[in-house]
Amino acid sequence: MTEAVLCSDLDGDNRPVGVSATYPTNANRIYLALLFNLGASDRRIDIQWRYGDQELTSRTAVASGRRQIVNSLSYGSDRTFAPGDYSVTVSIDGRVAATLPFSVTED
Repeated sequence: MTEAVLCSDLDGDNRPVGVSATYPTNANRIYLALLFNLGASDRRIDIQWRYGDQELTSRTAVASGRRQIVNSLSYGSDRTFAPGDYSVTVSIDGRVAATLPFSVTED
C-alpha cells in the first residue's frame, strides 16, 4: 500500500481533501482514500471501521495492479457521529496493512 489517508472530502479525481484525524459530530461523511500497487495477482482487501471496540461496517474488495480504492463512513442525514475514538483497519490477504485512528469531537 502506498497511501492511506482519512479526509473530509474528495476532489473530482478522488484525491483526498481535508486530510485530518479529527472530525466534528456533524460531519456528513469520513472518507478513506487508499492507493495500492498490488502486483499482477488478485489480492483481497478488507476494510473495517470501528467505534471503540464495536465494528460499525466492513467492506471487501478484490483488486490487482495499481489501484485506488475509496471507502467512507456515514450515518445519513438524520444522524450524527457519536463523539469518541474510531479507527479503520485495512488488511491485504488477511494481514493488517494499516490502522488509522481518528476521533470525533463535539462541535
